[in-house]
Amino acid sequence: TGEKLVAWFQQVVVIHREAKFFLKADWDTWVHTVRLEAHLRQPALLSGPAYFGNTLWCSYSVDDFQPCGYGFGPLQAHGARKVECPPLRRGGMRAVGPFPYAAGLF
Repeated sequence: TGEKLVAWFQQVVVIHREAKFFLKADWDTWVHTVRLEAHLRQPALLSGPAYFGNTLWCSYSVDDFQPCGYGFGPLQAHGARKVECPPLRRGGMRAVGPFPYAAGLF
């Protein structure tokens, strides 16, 4: 379904060019529309792109560029990096990060 979602985003920005926001949610997601509207009215959102959704954190192995050391926040991900990221063959730091990334589509 990833290809369908990308195709949808490519079309919606052309067909609804005048829209300020686009929303994609799963069928089983309940959106608190009143609260969402209040958030979308914040002046800071009018100045550029914005993302609403889950933000998770992850580190990356320096040796093979694989993700490792996930967490719900930077401190949790930093602790997980020490345990989950594989040691380098040549020694030294095992991974870089953690870095935030958008998880989910809302």
